[in-house]
Formats: sequence, structure tokens, C-alpha cells
Amino acid sequence: MATSPKAPVPWFRFNEQCELTSLEVSHKHVTDSDVDRAIGFLSLYRDTDRAKTFVTYCKEVERFLMWCEYYARRSITKVTQEDLINYETFLKGRSEEHTSELQSH
Repeated sequence: MATSPKAPVPWFRFNEQCELTSLEVSHKHVTDSDVDRAIGFLSLYRDTDRAKTFVTYCKEVERFLMWCEYYARRSITKVTQEDLINYETFLKGRSEEHTSELQSH
């Protein structure tokens, strides 16, 4: 799996009313429609009484979008089962990196 030459850029942010807004991010593979779908999904959880869940979902959805752009290099509508297995491996690697960093401090 190749690493990205570009630094990741956020895909969306909260405005003052705690609404998600899409950012103008240059991307080749993830479409504006993908970002709109992600925001639509997240909107289902914004008004719930589980604020921590909402924030966690935002982080995870954004991470998945970035992975689709920089690693899988495809729209979320084109993600395959093999891609999801690779994403799971990516997440496990990130978890192991984080654990190693914590143990070294």
C-alpha cells in the first residue's frame, strides 16, 4: 500500500450552529457526492443526546474518506470488499503505531 505524498486536509467542519459544512477540498477520487452522503449520514446523529458518539462518528467518517482518497484512490461508491479488508488492516496498523507511541513515552 503506497503512502500519500500530500498531507491530509479536513473534509468538513462544524459551523457556529454545530452544523456540518463541506469544505472546498481538492480531491481526485472521493466525489462531492461522497462528502454530501457522509454529511447526510452524520446529520442523523447530530441532534441525538449522544454528543460523544456524534463526534466519534465524524472523526471515523472523515478518516474513511481520507483513506478512500489517499490510499484506495476511489469513490466510496466504488469501494470493494477487498478495500474494506485493506482499510481494516490500515486501522490496525494505526492502532499499533499509537500503542507503540504510548509505550515509548
